[in-house]
Amino acid sequence: MLRRVDDLLGFTLHATDGDIGRVHDLYFDDQRWTVRYLVVDTRHWLPGRRVLLSPTSIHGIDWRHREMVVTLSREQIRESPSVDSDKPVAHQNAILFRECYSAPYYWAIGGFLWGPTAPPEGQRTALASVATPQRENRRRDGDPHLRSTRLLRGYGVRAVDGNLGHVEGFLIDDVSWPLRYVVVNTRHWARGKRVLVPSDWIAWVSWIELAIHVDLRFKIVANAPEYDPSHPVTDQDEARLGAIYGRAPRSRHDTRTA
Repeated sequence: MLRRVDDLLGFTLHATDGDIGRVHDLYFDDQRWTVRYLVVDTRHWLPGRRVLLSPTSIHGIDWRHREMVVTLSREQIRESPSVDSDKPVAHQNAILFRECYSAPYYWAIGGFLWGPTAPPEGQRTALASVATPQRENRRRDGDPHLRSTRLLRGYGVRAVDGNLGHVEGFLIDDVSWPLRYVVVNTRHWARGKRVLVPSDWIAWVSWIELAIHVDLRFKIVANAPEYDPSHPVTDQDEARLGAIYGRAPRSRHDTRTA
């Protein structure tokens, strides 16, 4: 089912032996637009720390009571590296998460970013050289494709022929964890209207311009139905959106960042 990312923020997380904190943010890959980590504020339990949890560790979600159950103990989470949720996460930290949590590396993908398959050839090369001294500075720079959903709120959204509005939020599939749609507020040309733009149509994100560029014309998005966040998105709604946007989405291999 499609859920608003904002609805996940503040969820309480329960480890196998007690509460661990609340969801503060979601980190996603800006090439595949799939969530890699939940950023958890450990609050009073581990004051001043935020830790990362892979979606693979989530055992169940109770939307009514705003709670999640994870398959990890508090001790496993206590031994995990601290993170700064406003910065990309380094590959070497992800390796440490693997060691602490006994979970797959996020780049071992099987359709998404944390499935049990062999890493791509480029990642195997990177892993083979992870201990090479000349790579140290690069590894400290972190993963340039790991991004925060919180930080993208308010970014501009631009069609190929004009400005559409700004990012108000995202809709996520709570089973496989892709960010399926960007919620665009079109207040500059249609006061108060919100529309959904599939993430498959994102051509690139400019972190300098603070804008998301979509491979669509202004008129197409303007004709999209208004999105009402108080109503769930149905299969019929998605079929209607597919008809309006008119053609199959691009392959994720074509996604670029600037």
